[in-house]
Formats: sequence, structure tokens, C-alpha cells
Amino acid sequence: MLEVDALNVSYGEIQVLWDISLKVDQGEIVALIGSNGAGKTTLLKTVAGLLKPTSGSVSYFNERLDKLPPHKIVEKGIALVPEGRGLFPHMTVYENLLMGAYTQRQNSKETLNWVYEIFPILKERASQQASTLSGGEQQMLAIGRSLMSNPKFLMLDEPSQGLGPKVVLKILDTIKQINNRGVTIMLVEQSVPFALELANRVYVIENGKIIYSGRSEEVGSLEDVKKAYLGI
Repeated sequence: MLEVDALNVSYGEIQVLWDISLKVDQGEIVALIGSNGAGKTTLLKTVAGLLKPTSGSVSYFNERLDKLPPHKIVEKGIALVPEGRGLFPHMTVYENLLMGAYTQRQNSKETLNWVYEIFPILKERASQQASTLSGGEQQMLAIGRSLMSNPKFLMLDEPSQGLGPKVVLKILDTIKQINNRGVTIMLVEQSVPFALELANRVYVIENGKIIYSGRSEEVGSLEDVKKAYLGI
């Protein structure tokens, strides 16, 4: 479904990603794990068209994405839930959700009902300003807004960040539910147990390079991963 081939990305003269290659098959949940500054968010932003590579390619169903503007990438069925959520704080929950539907206005009512089915609390809070929501509710709104574009491929950047254990379990369950609806998912996570619980496959990124990849149970059993990320 998605193929990244020999991708190099820089911020000005500072190179951040080095020859990154990975694949995501349709229906999978794939996690990217690594320390702060490893390049995980940069990779998601490049797939979303927010950053342009210096070399290499990003392909989606064998069609090149890396030359397209972000709104064209959204129209092809790719959505990004950014780190920090990126909500419009002084707009209502309902207005935030509608902002996610600008490429899918014809089907927005049906999609809105689906989002409310996944996150009933958003229906209850529809007229509230986004800034008045709890951290967990804001994360639900960020995910819900991305779903309003009716994506086939959803990218999540640190979905568990700053959330309490109970809310994290709710978000984990929700991501599984979205995947069961046929949405392929790639997520960046610093909480490695969260990532290993969710993902079919995992890529470990350090200093802008992929150092390990494999099925979740294989990567989770690697001694280096256990020492660096699981405290074992």
C-alpha cells in the first residue's frame, strides 16, 4: 500500500533521515519507535507532503506522492493526526470535525455519524470549544477530525502522549476498532509497550536510520530494544 524507498530528508543543511526504506501492507498496523529526535515525526510529515525529500521516493498504491502538495495527498485517502493534536482551540468540537471533511463534503454526514459512534463523548461535547476538553477528549477529537476525510491510510503521531493509563487503553482500543473498519495505520510511539501491543510490525529508528524491523513479537524480544525502551 505504502512504500518508502531510500528516503533522505533535511532541514536546510541538517540531514534528518538517511536512506529510509519501509513498506506498509493494506490492513496492517505498523509502528515506528525510537528516541526523541530520531526522525519519526519527520518521516510522517514527509509521507503527508508537509516536507519534501532531498532524494528517494514515497509511493502509495504504486503512485508517487513526494511531488504532490498535502491537500492532494489527503484527497488520495491519507490522513495525519499530528503530535500535539493541532486542534482549533476556539472552535467547537463540531466545527473542528467539519474542518477535517473539506475533501469529503458530500459524505460528511455519514462519516460524522461514524465518528460519533466511535467517540460518543464528541457528540455530547459537540457545541463545546475544543479548548475546554480534557487531554483524552482532545486526542479523540484529533483522531475524529482526521477520520472525517474518510482515509484509507491513517498516520498517528504519539497518540498516547500525555494521557493517563485508562485513557491510553481507550485510545488503544479505538485504534484497533478503526483498523478493523479497514483503515491501514502507521503510528509513531515513544511508549514501546503501547506500540508492541497494537502493531503487526515495527520499525526501530535511531539517528535517522532504521536499525531493526520485524514483527512486533520479534522486535520486542531483541535485547537492545528491551534495554533501551522497556527497561529490561
